[in-house]
Amino acid sequence: MQVSLASRRVFLLVIFSLGWLTAPIGWAHDVYLKPTSYETETGQETEVIVFDGSFAESVYAITTGSVSELQVADAGGTSSIDTSSWDSVEKKSPLWKLARKRSGTLSGTNLKLTSSFKYSPDKPGSHVLGLSLYEFRVAMNLEDFVTYLEEEAGQTLDLEALGFTEPDDVIRERFTKTAKTIINVDGEVSSHALEPMGLLVEIVPLEHPATTEVGQSLSFRLFEEGEPLTDHPVIIGRKGDSDLHLVLLSDDKGIVTLPITATDVWWLKLIRIQPAPEDDPMDFYSRWASLTFEID
Repeated sequence: MQVSLASRRVFLLVIFSLGWLTAPIGWAHDVYLKPTSYETETGQETEVIVFDGSFAESVYAITTGSVSELQVADAGGTSSIDTSSWDSVEKKSPLWKLARKRSGTLSGTNLKLTSSFKYSPDKPGSHVLGLSLYEFRVAMNLEDFVTYLEEEAGQTLDLEALGFTEPDDVIRERFTKTAKTIINVDGEVSSHALEPMGLLVEIVPLEHPATTEVGQSLSFRLFEEGEPLTDHPVIIGRKGDSDLHLVLLSDDKGIVTLPITATDVWWLKLIRIQPAPEDDPMDFYSRWASLTFEID
């Protein structure tokens, strides 16, 4: 729904008082699931760190109040994961000093401003963990929105045609985020890693990462509401190369193919941004997805 410039300015004053996100590009935080190990054994407790920021640094500790669903897909089907072990390490919280001491653990992973949960697999094979967050809302000016589109989502939109022409235009967006990771149990892999979980938007490998070697390629299909997401950019990186920022475009079947160049923890992310329907109070809505896995 489009509104006048004056209305947008008034809206900006209102949302400041209501506690909306009104930040520049720094608000655009990806969510990643980072297990302490991508290989584990039946009955062995694994800690999964939740990053909200970039893959390299979390800038916000997600609380359970923001979690819509926490699930696992394995040989027994899809089921919920108990969130009673969920822990958030916020700045100056009782766990803040402890987190600082632990900052050098997990092969250099900084645990400040992160969340985590425990997961104990009860059967061998591949386990796909999936996190969905509740919808949130944000407002930003035109310049920040353009930067966000280009640098975070790898997208362009004809904003002028949509009625946004002034630098101080306030653009309002609602968004939801999902994240997935793949853990293999008892040295076994299974096809559950190659099937959609049914998340609102998700990235699904077509070959198993655990059986893929350096020099080979790994293909993924993008899904939105169960349908292939075509002609859409995906941004790819890996833990051991902070400069890697590969952007691939899905084909007419929603598939992207990634050359595997190193043994490492890899990540993929996408942000699907669309103009909101006419009866929506927001200007845009977006759906975020990420996937982490290990090539060993």
